Amino acid sequence: MLNYMIKKYCEGKDLEETEKIYDEYIISLKKFFQVMPPLHGDNDILNKITS
Repeated sequence: MLNYMIKKYCEGKDLEETEKIYDEYIISLKKFFQVMPPLHGDNDILNKITS
């Protein structure tokens, strides 16, 4: 998923399009990791790599 977002970001034709892609993908990814549930056994590894 992250590789796809980086690829889309690099494909921006100009600054305006690049900023739109950034807003759509990168900021949504940050929001996703900010609302993760508290640390539990199932997401322990995910929390470690995102901290």
